[in-house]
Amino acid sequence: MSERSADSTTYALPNGQLQTSTYVAPVRQRVDGVWRNIDTSLSDGGSALKPEVAAADIAVSDGGDTALASVTKGARSFGMGWESNLPTPSVTDDTASYALGDGETLKVTALSQGFSQKVVLDKAPDGPVKYRIPMRLRDLCCRWPNPVTCC
Repeated sequence: MSERSADSTTYALPNGQLQTSTYVAPVRQRVDGVWRNIDTSLSDGGSALKPEVAAADIAVSDGGDTALASVTKGARSFGMGWESNLPTPSVTDDTASYALGDGETLKVTALSQGFSQKVVLDKAPDGPVKYRIPMRLRDLCCRWPNPVTCC
C-alpha cells in the first residue's frame, strides 16, 4: 500500500512501519483524478507544443508566431517571446529546436514546472551578439532590480 502526493510517496512496510520519500520538485501530477508521473516530452497540443504531464500549464511555440514559451499556474503567468516569427521547430523528447539561420539554433526545453531556453551558436560570432526577448508577466510581483509593489 502507498500514499502519494505530487512530491512524496509513503509506503507501508511489511513490518508495519511507514517509509516516506520526498522530492524537491513534483514527480507526479493528478490528471483526471489519477496520479501520473511527470513526463515533459513535447507533443502537439493544438495551438502550441505541450508536455505530456507537467505540474503547470506549459506552452512552447510550434512556429509561425513570436510567442516562444509560457508557463501558467493558477492566475500567475510568465511568458517569453521572440523578436520575429519563429520557424517550425524540430522536436526531440522535451526540447523544441528552432533553426534561426547563420548557425544559430534557439532551444526551449520543457521542465516539470516551467521551461528553459538557450541559443546555441555553431561558430564563434564575428562581433557582439544581441537578442531582444519580450516578456509577459501576469500577477507576478516585481522585486528586481528595485523592490516595488506591483501585485
